[in-house]
Amino acid sequence: MAHQRVSIVGIGVSPGIAIGPAFVLEKTDYTAHRWEIPQGDVTREVRRFRAAVAAAVSQLRTFKRRLARDLGPQHVYILDAHLLMLKDRMLLDGVAKIIRSEHVNAEWALQRVIAHFRSAFESIEDPYLREKAGDMEDIGQRLLHNLVGGTHEQVTQIPEGVIVLARDLSPSDTAQMRKEWVLGFAIDMGGKTSHTAIVARSLEIPAVVGLEDITLRVANGDPLIIDGNTGQVYLHPDEETVRHYEKLRRRYHRYDVELHKLRELPAETLDGYRIGLEANIELPEEIP
Repeated sequence: MAHQRVSIVGIGVSPGIAIGPAFVLEKTDYTAHRWEIPQGDVTREVRRFRAAVAAAVSQLRTFKRRLARDLGPQHVYILDAHLLMLKDRMLLDGVAKIIRSEHVNAEWALQRVIAHFRSAFESIEDPYLREKAGDMEDIGQRLLHNLVGGTHEQVTQIPEGVIVLARDLSPSDTAQMRKEWVLGFAIDMGGKTSHTAIVARSLEIPAVVGLEDITLRVANGDPLIIDGNTGQVYLHPDEETVRHYEKLRRRYHRYDVELHKLRELPAETLDGYRIGLEANIELPEEIP
């Protein structure tokens, strides 16, 4: 059955054009259920939570080494922030306090504390700081995975030559991927300062974020075009659209190659006048 071309517009956050099949990254988000813990098991339950935290620290340190290898040491600050969150006394003591005072399971106590953090971050007006709610969500999900014995295997099973679709991507997700196999990213959530945007630009992988529900509209293998310059995404593009974007992709590649030839040259006019080339940035990660 022929599919009709669907056009979706998001936020282009990493330039370039990707044409290829979709791979929908299905991440399991755990929702905790509440149950009571006998008084004699409360200390053991607090220990179980602390073991999940220790495991998360070990996992993130491993991902940090991979991220430093793939992107360079300037990008490990993303995971350093997550490691600092795992040392936060409000998180650690807050969960332990709920377990001890209410005699409840660690998953439920953790979910309560994460919800409090999320509410606090989402009330901040600054969009960059507001996105830190996503970092806390990622930490919460990692701890829940560890508490229930879940895995993150699908991230490591991304096939070669695909456009990765996800509701959101955490720094640890990105650290586990084989980047050379990824043609592009199309993400439901995020903005220009999201981790996906920062990492995609560093890897020079085309990316469009803020697509809201693309993961619900696309199946594995569906043909896609994403334009990281304009934020345009095409699902089931027709032949004419594919030809048009293949031409644009070749043109963009030539343009990029020519620019790279100039990057080390001084900003100087033909008659010898040197121009100071500066940039007005708000965030350190904009420097690259």
